[in-house]
Amino acid sequence: QSGFTVFSESQTGTPPTKNVVLPTSVDTAKSFPLISWRSARRANQSQHDAKNMFSAEITTGTNLQIKRSVANAALYNNDLAWQVVTFDADVTVTKGAVDIDNAVDAGETSDNNTVTVATISPALASTGKAMLFYTFTPTADTGIEGEIYVDGQITGTTGITFTRITGTNAVKIIYYLLEFSNEMFVQHGRYWSS
Repeated sequence: QSGFTVFSESQTGTPPTKNVVLPTSVDTAKSFPLISWRSARRANQSQHDAKNMFSAEITTGTNLQIKRSVANAALYNNDLAWQVVTFDADVTVTKGAVDIDNAVDAGETSDNNTVTVATISPALASTGKAMLFYTFTPTADTGIEGEIYVDGQITGTTGITFTRITGTNAVKIIYYLLEFSNEMFVQHGRYWSS
């Protein structure tokens, strides 16, 4: 399933939320969302990156919830494209949510405000048959990329590690972990660019 929606300054709430009714009901244990967006703002957006960031979550079999990271985003209109991918067999999808906020919350084994480790339960049979998809949104509109942007990787059969550069303000992460039981193989890695 796929679609297109517009997120405008008239979306209200803290943070602003848009619920998309899916045209066909999906099995939430076999589905995950993908979103992409573009900002319609042409003026200088320095220190306002968070106003153009979104997360996506399948909340029920018929609802995709898209959230803007911060409220008060007047004039920050965005066009969003969304897809909900559903597998029919041989895949298990585990959904989770964690915050990088210097507090070990439910679903986390550690959190030091720059690195959060999410617990995978039950454990994966093999990391070579698993894929990670996630969206993240900051809770503050600082415009500092080191606070906002997060990378995520499967770091073992029982853990997912989410990392950012600097530990100020919280970041909320919604993730979907796909585990394949067929002949699918996945390679993982991490690359540092300077």
